[in-house]
Amino acid sequence: MTLLALLVLLGGPIQADVFSGRVVGVMDGDTLEVLRDGALVRVRLACVDSPEKGQPSATLAKQFTSTMAFGKTVTVRVAGHDRYGRELGQVTLEDGDNLNQKLLRTGLAWHYAQGGGCADEALFDLERQARAARVGLWAHQPQVAPWEFRKEPLPGVAAVAAAPTATATPGAKRLAITNADLPRSSTVADEGSVGSSSGRSSGHAPGTDVHVRGYTRKNGSYVPPHTRAAPGHGSSSSSRGSSRR
Repeated sequence: MTLLALLVLLGGPIQADVFSGRVVGVMDGDTLEVLRDGALVRVRLACVDSPEKGQPSATLAKQFTSTMAFGKTVTVRVAGHDRYGRELGQVTLEDGDNLNQKLLRTGLAWHYAQGGGCADEALFDLERQARAARVGLWAHQPQVAPWEFRKEPLPGVAAVAAAPTATATPGAKRLAITNADLPRSSTVADEGSVGSSSGRSSGHAPGTDVHVRGYTRKNGSYVPPHTRAAPGHGSSSSSRGSSRR
């Protein structure tokens, strides 16, 4: 006899795993760090998927979640754990609003129906309404879903990974994130600081070289680290970037 059946026969209540805690970190649009009884736990919002770093609106989604939750007390209804050990759950804000649904409503997340118990027509309706209104990330077409984006290597990275000199430096930025997708009145928090109101952009200006695993991307092409500029024309940069999480 299963534990569930035993509880039903005994008339015992089935307690959901619910806790409240202060949000002390925002990793991206759909991932929080919450203090639970003094311990730090990472919470992944269930049934939604915000843009990954390097995708349009990723910074805006992170800033939105920071504004809604950072430094505040939230209630988490845990639905399970993912393969990274993060707690999957529905997050309720201090004002009683559901953060998962709010991200869908504002067009800053996809409905991730593949998750257990996430095949919810109401959630899909929220995404559909945001698409129709062309708000948030839906103002830009076409869009690549985050779960597809995570499968794809960066342009040229396959060749870079095979090079014996290619190494990664933790903490370096992988791709430029610009403010082209933001309203004129919006500001973007610095990628290294959660909940920042500095208004600094974490992206690179157009034309700026981007470094990936020791290679330098110039005008769409990757230049190997051993390549040097011709005499009198300067030298190549030695910055290195890192792959996506």
